[in-house]
Amino acid sequence: MNTTPAASIFIRTFNEAQLIEQCLQAIFSQKVSFTYDVTILDCESTDETVRIARNFPVTIYSIPKSLFSYSKALNFGAQRTSGEFFVPLSAHAVPCNSDWLSALCQPLLDNVRVAGSYSRQIAWPEAARSQQRSIEREFPLTAKSLDQSSFFSALADHKQHRRRWFYSALTFSNVSSCIRRSFLLQYPFRALPFSEDRAFVLDAIGADMEIRYAPASAVWHSHPPSFKENARIAHSASLARSALHVLGQSLFPDLRIPAYSISKASIIAKLPTLLVWNCLATALAALEPGAIRHIWAQTGILAGKWNFCSSASANDTKALLEPADPAALLKEARKLA
Repeated sequence: MNTTPAASIFIRTFNEAQLIEQCLQAIFSQKVSFTYDVTILDCESTDETVRIARNFPVTIYSIPKSLFSYSKALNFGAQRTSGEFFVPLSAHAVPCNSDWLSALCQPLLDNVRVAGSYSRQIAWPEAARSQQRSIEREFPLTAKSLDQSSFFSALADHKQHRRRWFYSALTFSNVSSCIRRSFLLQYPFRALPFSEDRAFVLDAIGADMEIRYAPASAVWHSHPPSFKENARIAHSASLARSALHVLGQSLFPDLRIPAYSISKASIIAKLPTLLVWNCLATALAALEPGAIRHIWAQTGILAGKWNFCSSASANDTKALLEPADPAALLKEARKLA
């Protein structure tokens, strides 16, 4: 009898006690026609995350927090799990219903050329309305797919804003996704500090595979806005966008994808607009709780980009595009349950 699960759900945790129980309860309430298992990679949580997770039939590994990176963790998961479908899920992303997993895996079950699919994300009800609108725009109700033919065609239609469209076209999110594990073992995540999932899209269409957006699979997911976190993300995303241009050009040299560029002058030019938004947020705060905090957090994006302008190095790109080596994680991981 074959006991290999069809899907292996992989969750990365660090101090996720607030939502991990709700997340695991939703996972083990899924209605599916196939088997699945759950593996957790914990980074030395100091709260009740591991104790809560042990109440569920999961496999738990612990690694030193100092070794963690998104790409290395995901490549570790691909090697330590055995399901045909590898399903990364953020610990603070909670499946909305019992059809989340089946709807997420269905595109890969339907077509062997689909390398990966990803879920719709819905902001938590307490999120600021401006944040909810942003997530709704990025994760609409309409299903879509991307393959090499549609990518080439659409890029040709966006001559005026090709650089912006190139990045947005690579939408894929490891907050909740399903990846053909055999493909991931052949094309592991690259060592980017951010947007490793967008690089995965480039690798997939470069290999003449397809990416699907599966909005019928949905998770609750949003973060309270934070200046510090937005600054970190903006810096990492800027590094990643520079590297993605290099990767895109190497895979598709005839496309002439414009390089990502940003200057301190362009950042300064955005400050008046940001000031206006802050004034509006103050005026609307009574009508939209959290508006001031959300707009203030947006200044963190400019701070992160400013830091990128001050420290970016062209020499970083080659290392960022190398496969993220999980060897240290595989060596140091301790199995807790």
